[in-house]
Amino acid sequence: MGVLKAHVVKQIILFSLVVVEFMLGLRVFLVLTGANPEALFVKWVTDFTHPLALPFLGMFSSSASGVGARVEFSTIFGMLMYAVLAYLLIRVVEIVEKTRK
Repeated sequence: MGVLKAHVVKQIILFSLVVVEFMLGLRVFLVLTGANPEALFVKWVTDFTHPLALPFLGMFSSSASGVGARVEFSTIFGMLMYAVLAYLLIRVVEIVEKTRK
């Protein structure tokens, strides 16, 4: 893998991580603040992020923090796991890049 290709792959991984983390963070914020789940934007965010959060949903109980508000610890854990996965993928790209020099 050339230096330029490795750099591009790492940038794609980082960009993907930023998008995933932003969307999941927005989901956590909306749920935490008790946003109306029937509102179009809130529904779009939760529907869009559902496939990303699905592997982690149900791992922890959601803690109620007020009327209609709760903390989605499972989604927060998922955000951590996606960051770890991105880090590992970048390390693999760097290892492959070094072995091909």
